[in-house]
Amino acid sequence: MTWECLYNRLLEGGSGDGELILDLADFLLDNDFKVDLKSVEREVSRYVSLYEDVCAFFDIKYIFHSRAFSSFLQSPREHVKHIIVPKIRRAVRRRVDPSRFYRLINLTVKKCIDTNCRILFQNFVVLSMLYNLYSFDVEFVYPNGSWFHLDRKGHQHGGVIPPNFIIRVNDGYFSFFLEAPRPVEWSLPLKSGEPLPLHAAPRPDILIYRGWVENIVDKSSTSIIKPPNFIIECKEVDGWWKSTRLSKGIKHITNGEIENVDAFSVIELYYELYKPEKIILVSKVKVPRGVKYKLSLRGVETIDNIRLNPIAVGRIVELIL
Repeated sequence: MTWECLYNRLLEGGSGDGELILDLADFLLDNDFKVDLKSVEREVSRYVSLYEDVCAFFDIKYIFHSRAFSSFLQSPREHVKHIIVPKIRRAVRRRVDPSRFYRLINLTVKKCIDTNCRILFQNFVVLSMLYNLYSFDVEFVYPNGSWFHLDRKGHQHGGVIPPNFIIRVNDGYFSFFLEAPRPVEWSLPLKSGEPLPLHAAPRPDILIYRGWVENIVDKSSTSIIKPPNFIIECKEVDGWWKSTRLSKGIKHITNGEIENVDAFSVIELYYELYKPEKIILVSKVKVPRGVKYKLSLRGVETIDNIRLNPIAVGRIVELIL
Protein backbone atom coordinates (compact mmCIF):
# COMPACT_ATOMS: atom_id res chain seq x y z
CA MET A 1 0.00 0.00 0.00
CA THR A 2 1.25 3.47 -0.90
CA TRP A 3 -0.10 6.98 -0.36
CA GLU A 4 -0.67 7.19 -4.15
CA CYS A 5 -3.03 4.20 -4.00
CA LEU A 6 -5.03 5.75 -1.16
CA TYR A 7 -5.18 9.13 -2.86
CA ASN A 8 -6.24 7.64 -6.21
CA ARG A 9 -9.00 5.70 -4.46
CA LEU A 10 -10.24 9.01 -3.07
CA LEU A 11 -10.14 10.58 -6.51
CA GLU A 12 -12.01 7.63 -8.01
CA GLY A 13 -14.68 7.76 -5.33
CA GLY A 14 -15.04 11.52 -5.66
CA SER A 15 -17.03 11.77 -2.43
CA GLY A 16 -14.17 12.55 -0.07
CA ASP A 17 -14.69 9.44 2.11
CA GLY A 18 -13.95 10.60 5.67
CA GLU A 19 -12.40 7.34 6.89
CA LEU A 20 -10.21 7.03 3.81
CA ILE A 21 -9.02 10.63 4.21
CA LEU A 22 -8.01 9.87 7.80
CA ASP A 23 -6.26 6.69 6.64
CA LEU A 24 -4.29 8.69 4.06
CA ALA A 25 -3.32 11.30 6.65
CA ASP A 26 -2.15 8.58 9.05
CA PHE A 27 -0.22 6.82 6.30
CA LEU A 28 1.62 10.00 5.29
CA LEU A 29 2.48 10.92 8.88
CA ASP A 30 3.59 7.40 9.84
CA ASN A 31 5.76 6.91 6.77
CA ASP A 32 6.82 10.07 4.93
CA PHE A 33 7.07 12.33 7.99
CA LYS A 34 7.84 9.81 10.73
CA VAL A 35 11.46 10.90 11.27
CA ASP A 36 10.57 14.60 11.40
CA LEU A 37 7.78 14.02 13.90
CA LYS A 38 9.94 11.83 16.15
CA SER A 39 12.55 14.60 16.30
CA VAL A 40 9.88 17.18 17.10
CA GLU A 41 8.38 14.99 19.81
CA ARG A 42 11.78 14.79 21.53
CA GLU A 43 12.06 18.57 21.50
CA VAL A 44 8.53 18.97 22.82
CA SER A 45 9.37 16.56 25.66
CA ARG A 46 12.41 18.64 26.64
CA TYR A 47 10.39 21.85 26.44
CA VAL A 48 7.62 20.46 28.64
CA SER A 49 10.24 19.32 31.17
CA LEU A 50 11.67 22.85 31.31
CA TYR A 51 8.17 24.30 31.58
CA GLU A 52 7.42 22.05 34.55
CA ASP A 53 10.71 22.95 36.24
CA VAL A 54 10.07 26.69 35.93
CA CYS A 55 6.53 26.30 37.29
CA ALA A 56 7.86 24.30 40.23
CA PHE A 57 10.77 26.68 40.95
CA PHE A 58 8.57 29.77 41.13
CA ASP A 59 5.32 28.20 42.32
CA ILE A 60 3.53 29.17 39.08
CA LYS A 61 0.20 27.46 38.51
CA TYR A 62 0.03 27.92 34.76
CA ILE A 63 1.92 29.45 31.84
CA PHE A 64 -0.45 30.14 28.94
CA HIS A 65 0.42 29.44 25.31
CA SER A 66 -1.60 30.19 22.20
CA ARG A 67 -4.34 27.69 21.42
CA ALA A 68 -2.51 26.36 18.36
CA PHE A 69 0.81 25.94 20.16
CA SER A 70 -0.90 24.27 23.12
CA SER A 71 -2.38 21.76 20.69
CA PHE A 72 1.08 21.17 19.21
CA LEU A 73 2.56 20.56 22.67
CA GLN A 74 -0.13 18.03 23.55
CA SER A 75 0.61 15.96 20.44
CA PRO A 76 2.68 17.20 17.51
CA ARG A 77 1.43 14.35 15.34
CA GLU A 78 -2.25 14.94 16.04
CA HIS A 79 -1.81 18.68 15.59
CA VAL A 80 -0.22 18.21 12.16
CA LYS A 81 -2.92 15.66 11.26
CA HIS A 82 -5.59 18.20 12.17
CA ILE A 83 -3.91 20.67 9.79
CA ILE A 84 -3.53 18.35 6.78
CA VAL A 85 -6.94 16.61 6.83
CA PRO A 86 -8.80 19.68 5.44
CA LYS A 87 -6.02 20.05 2.83
CA ILE A 88 -6.56 16.46 1.70
CA ARG A 89 -10.33 16.93 1.55
CA ARG A 90 -9.95 20.11 -0.52
CA ALA A 91 -7.43 18.48 -2.87
CA VAL A 92 -9.82 15.58 -3.52
CA ARG A 93 -12.71 17.95 -4.17
CA ARG A 94 -10.61 19.92 -6.67
CA ARG A 95 -9.15 16.72 -8.16
CA VAL A 96 -5.54 17.85 -7.70
CA ASP A 97 -3.10 15.52 -9.45
CA PRO A 98 -1.02 13.26 -7.14
CA SER A 99 2.36 14.96 -7.64
CA ARG A 100 0.96 18.39 -6.93
CA PHE A 101 -0.99 16.99 -3.98
CA TYR A 102 2.18 15.57 -2.42
CA ARG A 103 4.02 18.88 -2.83
CA LEU A 104 1.11 20.65 -1.14
CA ILE A 105 1.07 18.24 1.83
CA ASN A 106 4.84 18.32 2.16
CA LEU A 107 4.82 22.13 2.24
CA THR A 108 1.93 22.19 4.74
CA VAL A 109 3.62 19.76 7.13
CA LYS A 110 6.96 21.56 6.88
CA LYS A 111 5.38 24.97 7.49
CA CYS A 112 3.40 23.67 10.47
CA ILE A 113 6.46 22.07 12.07
CA ASP A 114 8.75 25.03 11.34
CA THR A 115 6.28 27.57 12.73
CA ASN A 116 5.73 25.66 15.95
CA CYS A 117 9.43 24.86 16.40
CA ARG A 118 10.20 28.58 16.04
CA ILE A 119 7.69 29.36 18.80
CA LEU A 120 9.03 26.49 20.90
CA PHE A 121 12.61 27.75 20.71
CA GLN A 122 11.63 31.34 21.45
CA ASN A 123 9.62 30.24 24.49
CA PHE A 124 12.43 27.91 25.49
CA VAL A 125 14.83 30.89 25.61
CA VAL A 126 12.42 32.84 27.82
CA LEU A 127 11.86 29.94 30.21
CA SER A 128 15.60 29.19 30.27
CA MET A 129 16.29 32.74 31.43
CA LEU A 130 13.88 32.19 34.29
CA TYR A 131 15.43 28.79 34.97
CA ASN A 132 18.84 30.43 35.35
CA LEU A 133 17.43 33.14 37.62
CA TYR A 134 16.25 30.59 40.19
CA SER A 135 19.35 31.06 42.34
CA PHE A 136 18.53 34.78 42.70
CA ASP A 137 15.85 36.41 44.81
CA VAL A 138 13.09 36.45 42.16
CA GLU A 139 9.39 37.25 42.42
CA PHE A 140 6.75 37.43 39.70
CA VAL A 141 4.90 40.70 40.24
CA TYR A 142 2.88 41.13 37.01
CA PRO A 143 0.26 40.10 36.03
CA ASN A 144 0.26 38.23 39.32
CA GLY A 145 2.38 35.66 41.08
CA SER A 146 0.70 32.48 39.82
CA TRP A 147 0.39 32.70 36.02
CA PHE A 148 1.49 34.55 32.91
CA HIS A 149 1.16 34.43 29.11
CA LEU A 150 3.84 33.48 26.60
CA ASP A 151 1.63 34.45 23.67
CA ARG A 152 0.94 38.01 22.58
CA LYS A 153 -2.11 37.91 20.32
CA GLY A 154 -5.05 39.90 21.63
CA HIS A 155 -3.33 41.28 24.72
CA GLN A 156 -2.85 44.82 23.39
CA HIS A 157 -5.77 47.21 23.06
CA GLY A 158 -6.75 50.77 23.78
CA GLY A 159 -3.39 52.11 22.63
CA VAL A 160 -1.46 49.97 25.13
CA ILE A 161 1.11 47.18 24.63
CA PRO A 162 1.51 45.54 28.06
CA PRO A 163 4.32 43.18 29.14
CA ASN A 164 3.95 39.42 29.18
CA PHE A 165 5.33 39.51 32.70
CA ILE A 166 7.40 41.58 35.13
CA ILE A 167 9.77 40.06 37.66
CA ARG A 168 11.58 41.49 40.63
CA VAL A 169 15.20 40.33 40.81
CA ASN A 170 16.89 41.26 44.06
CA ASP A 171 16.00 44.97 44.35
CA GLY A 172 15.26 45.70 40.68
CA TYR A 173 12.50 45.00 38.17
CA PHE A 174 12.65 43.55 34.65
CA SER A 175 9.76 43.75 32.17
CA PHE A 176 9.52 41.14 29.39
CA PHE A 177 7.70 41.66 26.08
CA LEU A 178 7.43 38.80 23.58
CA GLU A 179 6.88 39.55 19.89
CA ALA A 180 6.20 43.23 20.38
CA PRO A 181 5.45 45.72 18.97
CA ARG A 182 2.07 44.91 17.48
CA PRO A 183 -0.67 47.20 16.16
CA VAL A 184 -2.89 48.74 18.85
CA GLU A 185 -5.48 50.21 16.50
CA TRP A 186 -6.87 49.82 12.99
CA SER A 187 -4.00 50.30 10.53
CA LEU A 188 -4.28 51.85 7.08
CA PRO A 189 -2.01 50.81 4.17
CA LEU A 190 1.50 52.23 4.21
CA LYS A 191 2.05 55.52 2.40
CA SER A 192 5.39 56.79 1.19
CA GLY A 193 6.97 59.41 3.42
CA GLU A 194 4.90 58.57 6.50
CA PRO A 195 6.51 57.35 9.74
CA LEU A 196 6.66 53.57 10.09
CA PRO A 197 3.50 52.41 11.95
CA LEU A 198 3.38 49.61 14.48
CA HIS A 199 1.71 47.14 12.14
CA ALA A 200 4.60 47.33 9.66
CA ALA A 201 7.47 47.52 12.14
CA PRO A 202 9.81 44.48 12.22
CA ARG A 203 9.10 42.52 15.38
CA PRO A 204 11.98 41.44 17.66
CA ASP A 205 11.44 38.13 19.42
CA ILE A 206 11.96 39.41 22.98
CA LEU A 207 12.26 42.91 24.45
CA ILE A 208 13.55 43.35 27.99
CA TYR A 209 13.30 46.60 29.96
CA ARG A 210 14.96 47.38 33.23
CA GLY A 211 12.33 48.68 35.60
CA TRP A 212 8.55 48.37 35.83
CA VAL A 213 7.20 49.07 32.32
CA GLU A 214 3.47 48.49 31.78
CA ASN A 215 3.22 50.03 28.30
CA ILE A 216 5.86 50.47 25.59
CA VAL A 217 3.73 52.74 23.38
CA ASP A 218 4.88 56.33 23.76
CA LYS A 219 2.85 58.67 21.53
CA SER A 220 4.69 61.70 22.86
CA SER A 221 7.95 60.42 21.34
CA THR A 222 9.14 60.11 17.75
CA SER A 223 10.25 56.53 18.49
CA ILE A 224 7.96 53.68 17.50
CA ILE A 225 8.10 52.33 21.06
CA LYS A 226 9.93 53.06 24.26
CA PRO A 227 13.58 52.03 23.61
CA PRO A 228 14.31 48.66 25.28
CA ASN A 229 17.43 47.88 27.25
CA PHE A 230 17.80 44.53 25.50
CA ILE A 231 16.57 42.85 22.34
CA ILE A 232 16.84 39.05 22.27
CA GLU A 233 16.70 37.55 18.78
CA CYS A 234 16.20 33.76 18.57
CA LYS A 235 17.40 31.65 15.63
CA GLU A 236 16.58 27.95 15.50
CA VAL A 237 17.16 26.95 11.86
CA ASP A 238 20.53 25.76 10.60
CA GLY A 239 21.95 28.23 8.08
CA TRP A 240 19.73 31.12 9.23
CA TRP A 241 22.59 33.53 8.44
CA LYS A 242 22.19 32.68 4.73
CA SER A 243 18.44 33.19 4.46
CA THR A 244 16.41 36.31 3.69
CA ARG A 245 12.89 37.35 4.57
CA LEU A 246 10.29 39.83 3.40
CA SER A 247 10.11 43.03 5.48
CA LYS A 248 7.39 45.59 4.87
CA GLY A 249 9.16 47.91 7.28
CA ILE A 250 12.43 47.94 5.39
CA LYS A 251 10.60 48.22 2.07
CA HIS A 252 8.81 51.29 3.42
CA ILE A 253 11.93 52.91 4.87
CA THR A 254 13.90 52.43 1.64
CA ASN A 255 10.98 53.56 -0.58
CA GLY A 256 10.69 50.09 -2.08
CA GLU A 257 14.36 49.70 -3.00
CA ILE A 258 14.95 46.86 -0.51
CA GLU A 259 12.31 44.25 0.28
CA ASN A 260 14.05 40.96 1.12
CA VAL A 261 16.59 41.28 3.91
CA ASP A 262 19.07 39.05 5.73
CA ALA A 263 19.63 38.72 9.49
CA PHE A 264 22.35 41.38 9.50
CA SER A 265 20.07 43.98 7.87
CA VAL A 266 17.26 43.22 10.30
CA ILE A 267 19.59 43.70 13.27
CA GLU A 268 20.80 47.02 11.88
CA LEU A 269 17.16 48.06 11.52
CA TYR A 270 16.48 47.06 15.13
CA TYR A 271 19.26 49.39 16.25
CA GLU A 272 17.92 52.20 14.06
CA LEU A 273 14.25 51.86 15.00
CA TYR A 274 14.33 50.72 18.63
CA LYS A 275 17.70 52.01 19.89
CA PRO A 276 18.35 49.18 22.36
CA GLU A 277 21.24 49.21 24.78
CA LYS A 278 22.24 45.72 23.59
CA ILE A 279 21.15 43.05 21.11
CA ILE A 280 21.73 39.42 22.04
CA LEU A 281 21.34 36.73 19.39
CA VAL A 282 20.63 33.21 20.63
CA SER A 283 21.18 30.44 18.10
CA LYS A 284 20.07 26.86 18.55
CA VAL A 285 22.80 25.75 16.13
CA LYS A 286 26.51 26.49 15.95
CA VAL A 287 27.28 29.75 14.15
CA PRO A 288 30.37 30.07 11.90
CA ARG A 289 33.17 32.17 13.39
CA GLY A 290 32.97 34.66 10.53
CA VAL A 291 29.25 35.25 11.10
CA LYS A 292 29.82 35.81 14.83
CA TYR A 293 32.57 38.29 14.00
CA LYS A 294 30.30 40.24 11.62
CA LEU A 295 27.64 40.36 14.32
CA SER A 296 30.17 41.53 16.92
CA LEU A 297 31.08 44.45 14.64
CA ARG A 298 27.44 45.50 14.93
CA GLY A 299 27.59 45.24 18.71
CA VAL A 300 25.68 41.95 18.87
CA GLU A 301 26.49 39.32 21.49
CA THR A 302 26.03 35.83 20.01
CA ILE A 303 25.23 32.79 22.15
CA ASP A 304 25.24 29.75 19.90
CA ASN A 305 25.01 25.97 19.79
CA ILE A 306 22.69 25.84 22.77
CA ARG A 307 20.45 23.11 21.28
CA LEU A 308 17.82 22.78 24.02
CA ASN A 309 20.13 23.15 26.98
CA PRO A 310 18.72 25.73 29.42
CA ILE A 311 22.07 26.11 31.20
CA ALA A 312 23.61 27.42 27.96
CA VAL A 313 21.17 30.36 28.03
CA GLY A 314 22.59 31.45 31.39
CA ARG A 315 24.91 33.87 29.58
CA ILE A 316 21.88 36.11 28.88
CA VAL A 317 21.25 36.43 32.60
CA GLU A 318 24.85 37.49 33.12
CA LEU A 319 24.47 40.19 30.47
CA ILE A 320 21.17 41.70 31.65
CA LEU A 321 21.78 41.77 35.40
